[in-house]
Amino acid sequence: MGLSLLFLGVILVLAKFFHWDMTVIAFSWWPVILIVLGLEILIYLFQSKEQTPILKYDVLSILFIGMIGTAGIGLYVIQSTGILAEIQKAVHAEEKVEALPVVQRSIPSDISKIVVHPSDHLNIETTSKREAILFGIYETDTANGKKLSQEELVQFIQTGEILHIQVLSLPEDNGIYHSSYRYDPTLSIPENIDVEIKVGWSEYPFPTVKLHIDELKANWEVRGNRVGLYMDQWENLTISASNVGRIEDSTGLVAGKHDIQEKENDDTSEFEVDKQKQGPVSFTKTFGDGKYSIAFKDVRELSIHH
Repeated sequence: MGLSLLFLGVILVLAKFFHWDMTVIAFSWWPVILIVLGLEILIYLFQSKEQTPILKYDVLSILFIGMIGTAGIGLYVIQSTGILAEIQKAVHAEEKVEALPVVQRSIPSDISKIVVHPSDHLNIETTSKREAILFGIYETDTANGKKLSQEELVQFIQTGEILHIQVLSLPEDNGIYHSSYRYDPTLSIPENIDVEIKVGWSEYPFPTVKLHIDELKANWEVRGNRVGLYMDQWENLTISASNVGRIEDSTGLVAGKHDIQEKENDDTSEFEVDKQKQGPVSFTKTFGDGKYSIAFKDVRELSIHH
């Protein structure tokens, strides 16, 4: 026992100076106790002057050795099954908000159409430059300190004259200590290339795609669950909807501006009740000469903002 205490003291002193992981030391040094106890028995038998030496253990000694053995096996099981790592995550976990690594890619001159596949919530904006940029922020309560890589955020796949942009969901840790990422990505794409947005797989029941378009300078086709359109210039464009579940038009330019008044003792508005009765909505409206078009197809909820 004296040797085991001496060994543990030396290890703790070294850990203080070299900044070793104390949790690993605490769960790893226990075999030394068994080694010291075994050596003590062997040394006693070797040094004994009796012809047939006999070891005598009282009840407390037997109980003590049994506890050490059981605790040793338990610690080994905890360490080998990964439970120790999960406990460390839970103890050292912290919530933090950081910037996503910026992903930037030039669009080849032979690309005539961009197809976006959003996996979760996504903001899409247009730029005058011929490049695609993904940026944003993310929030996580993970404790592994792992930095996100560009390959975990987005994939670019070119097939002929079409460029597919797959915006991925962030990874999750499904261990005992569950940790995940929540993020708000923005994808910037050229304003003068035709765009198609497809419904992608998502862990969210109704992921939202928000379109921030200053001025429409290409043809867009949008499919999704929840879509928000934020547009500044309403000139020279044709906007259409086909099989859209519900439309909220705060601008009054497309579907008319609706005054939503809550019913007494009811959380459902008159507008929402009317829309639920009407079913899918389809319309086409042209502004100016309607040179460019944006078509919404099979959208659950469409909201239009100026």
